[in-house]
Amino acid sequence: MQKLDVLDDYLEDIQRSDVGIEVHTTINNIHTQSSGSAKIILLDIANKETVLEFATVNNIDLIHDPDGTFTPKDRFREKDSFAFSTVDKELITQIESYLTGRSIAWMLTEPVWNIQWIYKYAHRPGTSKKAFSLIGVGQEKKYTPQQMEFVRAFANKVMHAEHAREQLYFYMQLKRRAYRASNKNNDFSFELTYHLTNYSFFICSTMDIIARLLNNMYELNFGRFQSYGIEKVDFIQRLGVKRKTLADVYARKRFQSWADWMKVRRNHLAHESNLYLTPMVMRKRQPLSDDELEQKVDEAFDWNLYGSMSADADVLNMRAFVKQMLDLEHNYDEIVADMMTLEKVDKVTNQPQKYIVFPLRTIDEDFNKLGDIVARTVDSLSKARIIK
Repeated sequence: MQKLDVLDDYLEDIQRSDVGIEVHTTINNIHTQSSGSAKIILLDIANKETVLEFATVNNIDLIHDPDGTFTPKDRFREKDSFAFSTVDKELITQIESYLTGRSIAWMLTEPVWNIQWIYKYAHRPGTSKKAFSLIGVGQEKKYTPQQMEFVRAFANKVMHAEHAREQLYFYMQLKRRAYRASNKNNDFSFELTYHLTNYSFFICSTMDIIARLLNNMYELNFGRFQSYGIEKVDFIQRLGVKRKTLADVYARKRFQSWADWMKVRRNHLAHESNLYLTPMVMRKRQPLSDDELEQKVDEAFDWNLYGSMSADADVLNMRAFVKQMLDLEHNYDEIVADMMTLEKVDKVTNQPQKYIVFPLRTIDEDFNKLGDIVARTVDSLSKARIIK
């Protein structure tokens, strides 16, 4: 609570009274400790239904459950309505992500007034700080100017991936708020897709920069315009001759499988699709008739007014578009939300296969795997006695 009091003082100083944290505790009696627009429950109660009812009535965003009262199955069932945290690190991430979404850079553990984004990520314990530490390693070991350029690019890519993750958390908070309010007009898919695109690109860019740094450092002789990466067999083989311990890190099957999927997602984004989040739907057994749909189209717009300002062809195109949207709204039931369809070549059959993925569910997993590879790479280079 003391950390939130310091934050409240800062928000008052910068005249951001529109931003705040509201904490409800369910120890013995539920009571409000402070007020604001982001709401958290700190709970210590066995009756889960009571907590969920209170959270629903009071429009709560996050339930902090350090005792594990809610099982993974419980949390999955309520994922569209609430975020859950079980340890302080998760709670802090959700709060700081909310502030990031409101364009406020802040560290709960080390409060600094008017902090810049780069300082926040470079000094807050975590993956970005680990990446930035390689700058000091490079200076100590006298990396070449080109190698230092790669190191700075590496640190910046990781920092931006972390920032994109916080933006994703923020818009997921807004998405859950809209869901609780039954607001179907704004599911924040546009914003989530935008930041998910950045997230995927920055994660893959981080791996690409690592490959370029190591190619330069250990003279692996890959050309500038060649396609190579730390997850590829030929790269690992060449690196293994110069730096076997690091090559073994990239040769792990779990890492290669994850990195391959991230590259598939990135390439699909860049070359084939906007990777828009969509629901899986099923057509109703008794859909509206075509006449009934046309009636709803007539009611959706003032078509006379629209026709007075538009060409006939534009009116017809708009009617067709509105009819399609109304058909999806009234004639289909949503089965699963926020899915994407990706195409990947099967390594056994060499044929393209389509896969359904749920990228919002793997935000943490993706960042943890990025963090692991960043930490292993930095630690290995820190121990290296020579550059070449």
